[in-house]
Amino acid sequence: MVAARILASRGPTGPYASVPDAVRYFTATAQLAAVQAGLGQTDAAGRTLDGLDAWRAQVSRLPLASHLPDAVVIWSLVARARALVGTDPALANAHADAAELRLHELPQPPAYLAVATHLLTAECRWAAGRTESALAHHRLALAAHADAVATLDPQPRPAVSRVAA
Repeated sequence: MVAARILASRGPTGPYASVPDAVRYFTATAQLAAVQAGLGQTDAAGRTLDGLDAWRAQVSRLPLASHLPDAVVIWSLVARARALVGTDPALANAHADAAELRLHELPQPPAYLAVATHLLTAECRWAAGRTESALAHHRLALAAHADAVATLDPQPRPAVSRVAA
């Protein structure tokens, strides 16, 4: 409810929206779909993305695609693939491939995004019966996670130290 109020604080988003407002709306909706898909609510994520597609038709005059951050595009592709993996593995794999391509275009992708994308691709490959490729993407996810853990500060945070004591 609070997110909806924040999103609508500058007025409705539609044919007369500005580029920054459209980017903000797309970002919020893509993140919502990614959360829904990540929580296993793939039908809800699919409906959210269908609504986003209908909205994009309303703002087609805006150069939205060129203003979206890469991470937002990747999250929307990840959510779409998760929504499709149970019903259309081939199309889910196409979206996973697109997410992988966008991920590899980033000079330093965030570790959480790399892990999520590789795990999604593994799930899509598995659903399509491509077990070797699925296992390879699981290994890539593990490597991305290990790299992220290796860069963490080994000193415990003060709040964690107090709770652990």
